[in-house]
Amino acid sequence: MMSHDVAQRTHELGIRAALGADRRRLMAMVLGRALRIASIGAVVGVGGAVLSFRVISQWVFGVNPTAPAFISGLVAFLLLVAVAATGIPARRATQVHPIRALQAD
Repeated sequence: MMSHDVAQRTHELGIRAALGADRRRLMAMVLGRALRIASIGAVVGVGGAVLSFRVISQWVFGVNPTAPAFISGLVAFLLLVAVAATGIPARRATQVHPIRALQAD
């Protein structure tokens, strides 16, 4: 989903690059959006996990699903996956020449 989002924004990134935005700023913009989306998902997911403790405790043996270390580890892993899923396509999109990005539409 994140890769598709970046692909859809290639035209916008090309316009921003043509107007003078550097690659670092474009990457920060794309990754910031991905982290916001992933953070909202993590908050909703952690809330749902805590509320459904009985169901989760049947699947995870020997680990308390509401333990802060367990939850923070899961959230950190999911945020890392979101950054990787966005960072690779974003890097490719920011390396495209602005003229090519504008013509691609």
